[in-house]
Parts: sequence; C-alpha cells; structure tokens
Amino acid sequence: MASSNEEKICVIHIVDTAGSEKIKLFDDEKLMKCRNAQLVYRFRTNSKFSGVKIPESPNDIYGYHSSCYIKFTAVSGKQIKLAHENKVKLEILLHASQRTKKEGKN
Repeated sequence: MASSNEEKICVIHIVDTAGSEKIKLFDDEKLMKCRNAQLVYRFRTNSKFSGVKIPESPNDIYGYHSSCYIKFTAVSGKQIKLAHENKVKLEILLHASQRTKKEGKN
C-alpha cells in the first residue's frame, strides 16, 4: 500500500491550495460519487472538470485531496439524474447509428 503523498496522485486536482493536503485513497462510496459527478461534467465541455478521469476501482495510487473532492462533487441530484438520462439517450443513438451502418453494408 502507498505510504506517502509522493506515491499517490490526486486525480481531480484543480485547487491550487490543495498541494499541502494529504491525498486520501478512494473507497467505493467516494468513487461512486466521483463517477456520478464525472458523468455530469462529461456533458459540460467548457468545465475545468470535463477532462478529469476517475479510476474504475479503488487502488493504492489514485486518490483525492478533500478540497478537490468537495469542489468536484458539488453537483445536484437533479444534475446527476439528467446526466444519466442523457447517457442513455446517447447510447440509444449510438446503437441505432451502428445498426444503420451495418445494414448499409449489406
């Protein structure tokens, strides 16, 4: 297990003052909250958070500063719900587009 901040990386680091904070490792709950926020930012291309990549599962390297986490996860339940609905719509459109391309080749 990583033993110091030098061995850990804040994957949502956007707060300049966070450099002196301890980097905490993700647990399943914190990771899920970040993944929901990441989905919201996926639909906000002009956001400073739109390029943040959240790990798939907790590990010993990728974590967060508390101040970065607070700013990143400051999205409402309504925004998360809308982002999930938009994701489903995109998946449906993508599936339909792929099906149309396959049918055009036949």
